[in-house]
Amino acid sequence: MDYREGVNNKDFTIKMLEEDFCCARKGFGISYLYVDLGLYYEQVKRYIETFGKDNVLVLPSRELFEDPQAIAKRVASFLKIDAAAFNPEIFQTAHNRLKASRGAWSRRVAGHPWARWIGYHLLPRKRQWWLYQHLILKAADKPKIDPEVQHYLKEIFDPDITKLEHLLGKKIPSLRDSW
Repeated sequence: MDYREGVNNKDFTIKMLEEDFCCARKGFGISYLYVDLGLYYEQVKRYIETFGKDNVLVLPSRELFEDPQAIAKRVASFLKIDAAAFNPEIFQTAHNRLKASRGAWSRRVAGHPWARWIGYHLLPRKRQWWLYQHLILKAADKPKIDPEVQHYLKEIFDPDITKLEHLLGKKIPSLRDSW
């Protein structure tokens, strides 16, 4: 997303990931947190410690994509609300499909501070969205990940997923399958 929007112009390489993951200062606006935000164990652990294990429901997004109505029923049951509260029509359309920039020019425009300022301060929200979706982006397939980058990420994520599975008391194979 950052590359598509011209915020980060670096290629998705091990070097770029290492620089971000190993930097001393981390946080939004300071670093990109590409690897850090994929480490779910500590994040889920904080929720469980704060709200209690019985008050936290963790569901892999793949299950939502594969059977949204079944997940909606599980969520409704967990929240002790009527599943009819989820209108089945909302599951008919994908609202956040993968897109890519239309080219280098669209990345430059989308990432330019003046373009962002004008978009956020002078245009109505619906107009911002329409321009962004129709002039800056185009439909795209999921890009292939470099095998070396994939291996680097597996080395980091595998132990975290194992700890998360232990914390939740269940296997989550879709986390490992997703890369």
